[in-house]
Amino acid sequence: MNQQAMFRQLDAAEEKLLSKWDSWLNASFKTIPWSDIERAARSGSRPGVLSRLPPIIVPDAGSLAGMLADHGAEMVAAGQAHGDLLVEELHRKFRNRKLSERFLELPPIMPVEIILPAQDDDITAITYGTRKFADLPGFDFEYDEDPKVIPEKAIGAMEARAMVLAGDVEADLVAQVKKAMVRFLAGTSRLQTENALKDILKSSWDRASNIATTESTYSYNRGRLASFAENRVDYVQFSAVNDSRTSPQCRSRHGRVMRLDDPALPGNTPPLHGRCRSVLVPLYSAYQGDLITPERLDWSLAAPLPKGWKSAA
Repeated sequence: MNQQAMFRQLDAAEEKLLSKWDSWLNASFKTIPWSDIERAARSGSRPGVLSRLPPIIVPDAGSLAGMLADHGAEMVAAGQAHGDLLVEELHRKFRNRKLSERFLELPPIMPVEIILPAQDDDITAITYGTRKFADLPGFDFEYDEDPKVIPEKAIGAMEARAMVLAGDVEADLVAQVKKAMVRFLAGTSRLQTENALKDILKSSWDRASNIATTESTYSYNRGRLASFAENRVDYVQFSAVNDSRTSPQCRSRHGRVMRLDDPALPGNTPPLHGRCRSVLVPLYSAYQGDLITPERLDWSLAAPLPKGWKSAA
């Protein structure tokens, strides 16, 4: 399938999510009870008075979780559909060849031994705050699972991730706004406080953009794996977008090949860092045996994942 068309579809889905998220953020900031806070400031109240005022900001975490869950389900479906198209293209291209039995006399799995130094990833911290990416609810592909239940389980995982992410975003937003209001009650001017709130809004938007891209890659690749399992794909190849923004993690894996039943696959399935754009593509050993070489099966030079990310071991 046309890779550019695929990325355009993913970009359009992200833009739709971010448009909704932008509305959510602006609606949240409109709930700040400025009149009550200014009245308290004029009366000389201490910052502790905030606990007796209406909530400083009331983000609707449930609404945000719903947006994220819907987007995750859409990306799982897109990944599955695109995976099916890629498989169909392979069958058309090699239709005169017959698929051999799965994993019959295939090369052995090469051990994954990380030898490069670990690298920090600032984008990960921006995206997920104090929570480690590895601690989020997730869905790890299991080769032996019934392919027909994989999409449903993947979507369930997206819903669980959405709830946790929305809760974290809400808690961080409330904490930041409350800190700005405490400073206002302590003597900071209204103009300075409004500028501080603008900075909070901007950082919240940056975080939203980071989450949208990273989580799109997460759910999209799980959808692809669901397609590959159902279509009896036996190998996948790591495909990175090679440009000036490509990370060491993805650049060092680009072109590497791994069996679909390899226990190291979950730790090497994108995203491998914040804003990751890499994907897995299908390979059939019966069709593309020339691509399944000892060099491509060797992941020993794969760069380690950022701190707090799931281990690729």
